[in-house]
Amino acid sequence: MINDFVIFLEVFKSIILKCTLMKSYILTNLWAGAVFFVCMGIWANAHGQRAKTIGLESQAYPAGVITTLRGGLEITNQQELSVRVGYNYTYRGDFGVHDNEEGGGPGFSLGYRYYVENELDGFFIGARANLWFLEIDWRDTRIMCGTFPPCFDEVVRGTTDITVFQPTAEIGYNLLSGRSSWMLAPVLGFGWEFNVRTDGEEVGEGSILLGGLNVAYLF
Repeated sequence: MINDFVIFLEVFKSIILKCTLMKSYILTNLWAGAVFFVCMGIWANAHGQRAKTIGLESQAYPAGVITTLRGGLEITNQQELSVRVGYNYTYRGDFGVHDNEEGGGPGFSLGYRYYVENELDGFFIGARANLWFLEIDWRDTRIMCGTFPPCFDEVVRGTTDITVFQPTAEIGYNLLSGRSSWMLAPVLGFGWEFNVRTDGEEVGEGSILLGGLNVAYLF
């Protein structure tokens, strides 16, 4: 009975710790995004510009989905700076180091877009730097052999916390060109995931291809 209670306390403490870390990550991301957005606003206002877009962006890739809140500022007639805050859900299967990897976590992005036409219309190219704080649950089936045969398969599970730096290039097109109050832009991106911090066993990293949609209100 006492042992069960001790185990319960350890599990409860672990859950509380994870929730605290998650809250810390989210608050850090929100503060970083807010500070950057305010700085962009001050700079833009000083140059006679103003905030231009606020909306949602969702992107899918072979091993997951990224959903973010995106804000942008037009710094010239053809250039925009942006900040995104959101969540990255990943289901890698056996794409990574282990037989199965899945998980997710919050993060933020700082980005730049250049529009071929004026006033955020038509085709654009861009780049962004993403930082994700992911918790990855992994599973392996490993062959275990004792002193005497036979050998047998054993399922091994674990959790790894990683910080991922993901630089990405993108290209897209605003379908609602012509100074509409709304932006509807399909976006295609290609980048690379670098695990800059790993707490636990190594997990997958590498190239990433993304396709998604940016819906925003222009003001």
